Amino acid sequence: FCAPIAAEADPLPFYFYDIPGMTGVRLSMSAFLREAKFRIPTLKGLKFSNTDLVELQECVRLDDGGFDVLFGADECLLAGLCLGIRGAVGSTYNFAAPLYQRILTAFDKGDLATARVEQAKSVALVKTLSEFGYLAASKALMAMLGCDCGPIRSPLRNLTKVERETLWERLAPLDVFPRKLLRPA
Repeated sequence: FCAPIAAEADPLPFYFYDIPGMTGVRLSMSAFLREAKFRIPTLKGLKFSNTDLVELQECVRLDDGGFDVLFGADECLLAGLCLGIRGAVGSTYNFAAPLYQRILTAFDKGDLATARVEQAKSVALVKTLSEFGYLAASKALMAMLGCDCGPIRSPLRNLTKVERETLWERLAPLDVFPRKLLRPA
C-alpha cells in the first residue's frame, strides 16, 4: 500500500505515520521498517505516535539507527529521549512548546528530576484533553490562547460552554502555556 504512494512522491523522503490510538491499527513498526526498506527506496523513517516503548526502542536501534524515528507521544517524550529518538512531532507542542523546551533542556543537562516534573505536567495536560475529547478540547484550548481554529469536524462535536469553562478551570493552573489562557466565552 505504501510503495505506490511513496513512488508517486519520489524524490521526496517517505515517512510512515503510526498512530494506533486514532486508527485502531496496530502493526509492528520495526517489522514494517525491515520489510519496507527494500520496497520503498525513499523510506527515511516514521512518526511513531505509539506508547509501546519496547517497539520504539526496536525502531530506533534498527540498522544501527539508520531510520529517523520521530516520536509523537507527547506524554512520553522523556522516555523517548532516553531511548534515543532523533526528534519529536506532537500536537500539544502547538500550544505548550515552553513545557517541552524545559523537558529537552533538563534532559540535555542531565537533570532528570526536573525533566520528570515537567513531563508529569505533559501527562496531566494530555489526560485532561483526552477526558474532554482530545481534538475538540485541543481546538477549544487554541481558542483560549487567542488562536481560534474553527469548529471540529463531524462526526465529532464541539465542547459546550460548560465543558469549555471546566476545561479552562482544569488547564489554567498547569503552568504549561506560553501566554495566559483567556476565559472561554
